[in-house]
Amino acid sequence: MSTKIKGKDKSKNTRKKFKMPSALSIIGGVIVFAVIITWIVHFADPTSSWESQQLVFSSTSDVNNWIDNNPEQAKSFIVDNPDLINNWLDLGLIVEFEPGYHFTDLGFQYIVKPFGEGNLIAKDWFNFGGSNWYVSDNGMYGIFDTFKAGIAGIFDAFSVVFYIFAIGAFVEVLLVTGSLEAGVGSLVKGLRGKEIILIPTLFILFSLGGTLFGMQEETLGLIPVIVPVIILAGFDAATAYMVIVLGTTTGIAASVLDPFSIGVMAGALNTTDLPVTIGTGIVLRMVLFFIYTTIGVTFVIWYGLRVHKNNDKSLETKEMIEKNKIWATDTLGNIDEAESLNKKQTWALVIFGLTFLWMIFTLLPWMDWIPSLATNSFWEGMSSLFFNKVKIGEWYFTELAILFIFSLMLVGKIFNMKTGKIWEHSLRGIKEMIGVALILAGSRTVGIILNYSGSTTTMINVLFGGISGASPIVLSALLFPLLALMAVFIPSTSGLAGITGPIISEIISVLNPSNQKIAVVGVMALYPLAQGIINMWCPTTGLVITQAEASHTNYGKILPYTLSYSIVIAVAGLSITLLALSIM
Repeated sequence: MSTKIKGKDKSKNTRKKFKMPSALSIIGGVIVFAVIITWIVHFADPTSSWESQQLVFSSTSDVNNWIDNNPEQAKSFIVDNPDLINNWLDLGLIVEFEPGYHFTDLGFQYIVKPFGEGNLIAKDWFNFGGSNWYVSDNGMYGIFDTFKAGIAGIFDAFSVVFYIFAIGAFVEVLLVTGSLEAGVGSLVKGLRGKEIILIPTLFILFSLGGTLFGMQEETLGLIPVIVPVIILAGFDAATAYMVIVLGTTTGIAASVLDPFSIGVMAGALNTTDLPVTIGTGIVLRMVLFFIYTTIGVTFVIWYGLRVHKNNDKSLETKEMIEKNKIWATDTLGNIDEAESLNKKQTWALVIFGLTFLWMIFTLLPWMDWIPSLATNSFWEGMSSLFFNKVKIGEWYFTELAILFIFSLMLVGKIFNMKTGKIWEHSLRGIKEMIGVALILAGSRTVGIILNYSGSTTTMINVLFGGISGASPIVLSALLFPLLALMAVFIPSTSGLAGITGPIISEIISVLNPSNQKIAVVGVMALYPLAQGIINMWCPTTGLVITQAEASHTNYGKILPYTLSYSIVIAVAGLSITLLALSIM
């Protein structure tokens, strides 16, 4: 039975349909959560003040003079605080350290803030007259402080945003030439009836990137191409998102050779009586990588096949699926009507492929794997062909952005585009990436609030302080959930290792030598697992929400799937690791 209300039929059982919040709304909620945390867990001494305790350097000479006049203090800070150094270095908020203890890259001013037994060191973007405008004096943030921290987040994320914009511009220029349309059309037509091959192939490649060098943010450059390809192959945007996000984080969960993750943890644990290197426990991590990746490929193939056969099985609504198909077609063109590649388009795709291959090559940590390359004259000479002071293997987002700008200009010239036209197309591509850039900046704001408030350091000291004295297997089992909890607040792989490593090292050092070895192998397997599973779904990382937005899928709807998958990987990894430790 229904009643009429103001001329409209209203059923008594009618309910307002729940609508998932937007990505920007979720990020806003996470920022508010971070602010609340600072009121609960902040600096131990509420009277401490950044302004009264800061040490500000405005030039390289100032820093070097301080080091020369205070050699022991400088050496102690740099050598004895690898946890803080690696955490803030990874966040892009600190200076880098070179042999001889000289600071480099002093484009801005820096603050050294004593805290407990360690120090915090941070880049102060607008430190005019010693005023630290986005830093809280007592570690607690107010609602309006978040706007100041948000501006700092934008500057902190600038190099990544620059990279994202350059990718958007490059892809747009390629689309205008018709090169991607023709190339993808040939690929999809060639795979017709065998489209599922895309899923395991791409998943394994992303997993390898994650396990070799912690590939995650770098995927933002691949999403604009890979997602439309997977959609046009008959899958949905959620499938593409899972391939990219679960692929990279599955690799991170094993971290077989990632120097930014397992390498940092090895360095921190090396203070025990046992020599610890990146190769410690590598056989176990290789086995885990194989198992994790097999589970991941199976999981995504299962979902992808269901969607490919019946769109009703998709996490997305029919309206969203159709909308994404239109978007993919507008992006890459109608593949059924795509013409064969002409000579210019072929060259454009060659440049496209070489650009991405070169990007991966320059990101691989060659000098960590082969230390002799750091002083190799050929390697230095080859590197200087591109950047005088940045070696191959040390490239990051600014260098990559310049690479893509160079490539888009090259493609434009192949098609005889005038500079004005190239600029016009580039701006259109940049416009498409603005939403992604804003979400990324918001995620950096969360990190700034939690780290500048001292909340993460305080939580680690409290949580890790009560588990010493346990057997190595029990210790590993207890450390895993603690590391996973801290990964929620420290999404950086090297940051988590840098902050927690020295504390874990002290806990392990009280064990006898044989038990130390077992405990170290356990930590080297379970630390990356904790970081990997949290990075698969946790909104505080910000990146998964950014990737969802760029992939044209809904983070809220895909969350139950990614969370379920992370639980499966966590159970498998913890069970296998503890079993391996018990038979050592």
